[in-house]
Amino acid sequence: MKIFIKNLTEYTFYTNKKMIDCMIANNEKLSERAIELMSHTLRAHEIWLNRLRKNDISLKVWENISLNRLSELNKDLYEQTIEIINDKEFDANIAYKNSKGEEFVNKVIDILFHINNHSNYHRGQLNTEFKKSGIEPVLTDYIFYKR
Repeated sequence: MKIFIKNLTEYTFYTNKKMIDCMIANNEKLSERAIELMSHTLRAHEIWLNRLRKNDISLKVWENISLNRLSELNKDLYEQTIEIINDKEFDANIAYKNSKGEEFVNKVIDILFHINNHSNYHRGQLNTEFKKSGIEPVLTDYIFYKR
């Protein structure tokens, strides 16, 4: 299972990078919504990693990140996620509070899968935003990544 989650994490890093590179290349056409969506994707990833490490969280899930910082943060989150995959037991339960202060418990594996799935969802929205702005959508299908 660790190999599969590592593959998904690498795919998420790779496709996020492609999206960010496209955003930088098309900066003059880029909508504010596109920056919001990628910022949210990475912020949520960062928040989940903090929950997995049981760190205090002061980040806001819809806080925008400057375009020139997105690539660096994406790489940093990838490296942190690989560390967690290597260090954590997938069946371990993690107790955390959501942004509303509600308490939940989930397994490490479920949180790691959620990070990847959440990123996929917002990359789809981001590609729709690209189309609206006259930017060629980025191919992000997993099977294309694996070819």
